[in-house]
Amino acid sequence: MRQIDDDTISLVWTTDDVKLQLKNRGQENALTTDDCRFVLSLMLDKHDANDGVSWDVMDAYIDRVIEEKDSEQ
Repeated sequence: MRQIDDDTISLVWTTDDVKLQLKNRGQENALTTDDCRFVLSLMLDKHDANDGVSWDVMDAYIDRVIEEKDSEQ
């Protein structure tokens, strides 16, 4: 998180964050960079504004993308 100006803060999530979370979960090769981008897009488009965006929210979307990939195989 960073302060943009007196009236604005910004929280930035990147594919590196998704990859770090995968590594922390022992699943570092489970998703491609494109899959990680999809996780970020889900976090942006589908999150509940009452709950915000957090590592737990990211985990939920990582699980969803991995499950979708597994069901396609």
